[in-house]
Parts: sequence; structure tokens; C-alpha cells
Amino acid sequence: MVKKSVLENGVVVISEEIPEFRSISLGFFSREGARGDPEELRGLSHFLEHALFKGTKKRTPREIAQALEDRGGVIDALTAKEFMSVYAKVLDEDLKVAMEVIGDMVSNPRF
Repeated sequence: MVKKSVLENGVVVISEEIPEFRSISLGFFSREGARGDPEELRGLSHFLEHALFKGTKKRTPREIAQALEDRGGVIDALTAKEFMSVYAKVLDEDLKVAMEVIGDMVSNPRF
């Protein structure tokens, strides 16, 4: 069962519950990817993807990685032609931490 929700701030949330699983995958997806980079700034979206892991106003790069990886989770990113994504895979009990870390990365990047 897939569900689409729109938060008050306009953020679209797509979710699917699979009761048999204790793992959660979540991510932030922008609607711009490599194809949207201006000619003179080719590679910008991919550069920004990497820059998100260089720290936030609250977290160092090491703290970003350790927040999830010390719990057995994974945090990563990718840039495609149509989108850029930062995503995490964690146990259900670590959902709040994963949401906080990804939210911090895309809302408060050090750059």
C-alpha cells in the first residue's frame, strides 16, 4: 500500500508500509539532476551531492556518518539525470535519527 502525503510546507512524502520488515529506507529527492546543470556549471548537482556530506551547522562529516553507521545503518547519495538524492537505510527504531540527519544535511549544509 503506497501513500502520498503533502506536508504543510509543500514537501511531498511517498510511503509504503511492509509490516514484515523492520528496516526503513528513506530519502530526500530533488527534482533537479545532472541534466538541469547549466552548460557552464556542468557537474554542479553532483558536486552539491558530495558537498552535503562535508558537514552542517550542527554536524561534522564524521558525525553525519557515525549517526547512522554506528547503529548499523547506511547513508549515501546519488545524482542521476533527473534528480539528486540523499538516502538512508536503518532499523525502524532509528527512523527519527535518520530523518534528523538527512533533514539537517539538506536544510543546513555548511556551504
